[in-house]
Amino acid sequence: MAPKWTQMLQPSPPEKPADGLEAAEARSRRPSFTERIARAFSKNEPRRCTEQPGRLFSLPFELLDQIFDEVASKKDLCNLRRTCIELNEYLLERVFEELIIDSVARGSHSTGYLLKALSSGKAPACSALTKTLRIHNLLIFSAPSQSNWQNPNQDARLVPLQGYCIAPALKALDNLKRVYWNLKIKDPYSIMAEALATLPSLEELHITFDHWVPTSHFPFEKFSHLKLLSLEQGDYKLSLSHTVTAALKKAIQASPGLTDLRLGVEIEFGQPSLGDLLSEAPGVRLTHVRALDSYWCKGQYPWDALSNLTSIDMPNNLSSSTSAIWAALTARRVQLSSVSVHDISPALVAYLKSYSGLQSLYVKKAGSSLDVELPWTELAGEVYLRILPLHRFTLRTFWVEAGFRWSDAEDPFVLRPQYLDAVLQCSQLRKLSVPLYYHKRWLGISNSITPASIKLADYLNSLTNLRYLREVHIALACAMNAGGMELIQLSKHALYKELMDMRVPDQETFKFRIRLFDEVLGLVRLTRKDPFGNSVYCFRPRVSL
Repeated sequence: MAPKWTQMLQPSPPEKPADGLEAAEARSRRPSFTERIARAFSKNEPRRCTEQPGRLFSLPFELLDQIFDEVASKKDLCNLRRTCIELNEYLLERVFEELIIDSVARGSHSTGYLLKALSSGKAPACSALTKTLRIHNLLIFSAPSQSNWQNPNQDARLVPLQGYCIAPALKALDNLKRVYWNLKIKDPYSIMAEALATLPSLEELHITFDHWVPTSHFPFEKFSHLKLLSLEQGDYKLSLSHTVTAALKKAIQASPGLTDLRLGVEIEFGQPSLGDLLSEAPGVRLTHVRALDSYWCKGQYPWDALSNLTSIDMPNNLSSSTSAIWAALTARRVQLSSVSVHDISPALVAYLKSYSGLQSLYVKKAGSSLDVELPWTELAGEVYLRILPLHRFTLRTFWVEAGFRWSDAEDPFVLRPQYLDAVLQCSQLRKLSVPLYYHKRWLGISNSITPASIKLADYLNSLTNLRYLREVHIALACAMNAGGMELIQLSKHALYKELMDMRVPDQETFKFRIRLFDEVLGLVRLTRKDPFGNSVYCFRPRVSL
């Protein structure tokens, strides 16, 4: 073994025993594993990289990428860069690819010094390698707790930095491609937008409207040559000012290469339609549109701009308002490859039955709309028994999550044996989520539930026949008229217990990742073997690095 690896793996020298608070402090001062690697390979000089190649480079680069994807801490990645020159160069782009400006989470002084370093040219790695910028809180507060105040006090010592450094700092990001901007209170929008708009490399602008935002003052018109424009609604609940419409139209008109438009906000005093926003942009050809129902339900559709459309994302909550767009797509024979909605409607079902070739179908709250004329059981049957067979050779993602219902009637979208047979015919599936049903048996019994008609073990074992499947999400549907949150917890516990009690004979049985609610599960080998002496595995939550 190389002497450096021997040094790294050697235990720390024994110290005199300590107990109580001293022991806790000693444990907190113990260097992390990455720090020990850095010290061992840098000849006790943490900032100096050794020329000795790292052992990690004996692994395939595909595996290296997967390993480093699991390292969430930028500090750990920076420590790993010190171990050898090759690793330093390999991780350089990964460390500096994303830059975050957040004076609340990272401190006012750190934010101020970052802006000063960028504006003075003392951060060449950021200037050359940063492609993603996230702006959460630029305003430099005198206290972090003021981040959500309408009239916060600014840190007088750092206000000058914000005044003369912000524009040069943003202009220094020469290769910036995308900006995620969470608008806050009194940030200097005009100065920042003007600086970002000068960057020729900028392609994506993601704006989220948050607390106390003076939306009428945001200068969308300064931006041009965008490929993606996204407006989302954060904690700011009210509609945007109608003056935003004119600024948006100018930004779209100045971006003939725009292919992705996302409108997740409402605009007061006359909600514009999609046709209104695209009326003065004859060169735009959108491939993906995500918009609220209100943008689709009135006005003429801009078919020139939608001639290359391949993907739609919309709530589809009001069938009476959105049926026109689905009927128009059916009449024009537009064949979308991806459809994402909150709920199913008769017009959507009719559209999906008009062609074949769909690759992705997301239904986020199936069965929750209130104005659907046809029975939900009939619509669910159409989805499973008519739409799935029609697209079975191309469908890669089938994702259905059931909305919670206020009735004891069984959820129409819950998995049944005949529905499972239709799912298994989709040989190209990569991602799958269908609801399993658990509901309260009697109103007066709080701890009694009826399991789904398909056992979880049988369901998972049947999915092994889908050779391309890579992710399975175990979803839940239940009635809430009497159980409420207690019923949800009981149902989750029943699913969790059934999965934890499963025994798997081979670790390679499931080629796909299994997600139960918010947890990713992995197979763990049990210490006790089966009667024939073979190893047995069970599911447990996967521990991230």
